[in-house]
Amino acid sequence: MMTTEPIIESDLMFGAFPEGHCFYIEKSQTYKRIESGVKMVEFLLLHPDAKTNKTAIWMIEAKKSSPNSKTHGKLQESMNEVRKKLNSNLEYSEAQIENIVLELTPHPLDVYVKEICNKFVNALTLFIAIHLKRHSKGDSELSEDFKQVDLSRVRFVFVLVIKDCKEEWLLPIKEALNKALRPTISTWNLLPPSILVLNEDLARKKHLIKSQDNIIA
Repeated sequence: MMTTEPIIESDLMFGAFPEGHCFYIEKSQTYKRIESGVKMVEFLLLHPDAKTNKTAIWMIEAKKSSPNSKTHGKLQESMNEVRKKLNSNLEYSEAQIENIVLELTPHPLDVYVKEICNKFVNALTLFIAIHLKRHSKGDSELSEDFKQVDLSRVRFVFVLVIKDCKEEWLLPIKEALNKALRPTISTWNLLPPSILVLNEDLARKKHLIKSQDNIIA
């Protein structure tokens, strides 16, 4: 469905955006019919492309936090558990214990990135399917602005907005997303930059979100 109302996700207030520019795909009837087992981003936004002076489609996913701030503590907890279970007669270095834990336990960042990538790929696929009228009456949920998009030329950008995330954590997350999404970026020939990872401050500078004071609890 299209909306001109602000969107509140992960304690962030997005918008409001111009009429016809925001497709709230997560709340769309088309998505609701297929949502079982299909994870989805929050919304799609027609966004001015500074490089080409044309409009790009930003696929927006919001998160309250990233795993970086908690990974070290969880790793130490797991290592302590392994120490207790290991035979006391055997000697293991800290590096060996850490390797055992990492092999047995999925890294939080990997799990985090995998979930987000699934949402981005599903959003790209579903939007194109709707645009091509693969879903009955699906295109009726799109504004004329979205319908007029030239799929052969439009830039798609995967945008992750993390509310509580230090700026130095953004690059590792972006690199992990870029690696995981490389097959999608390559097969769809998406032009760079096709991935943006923003914290609250950067999202505000790009006029995606409003001040925290404007959010009504």
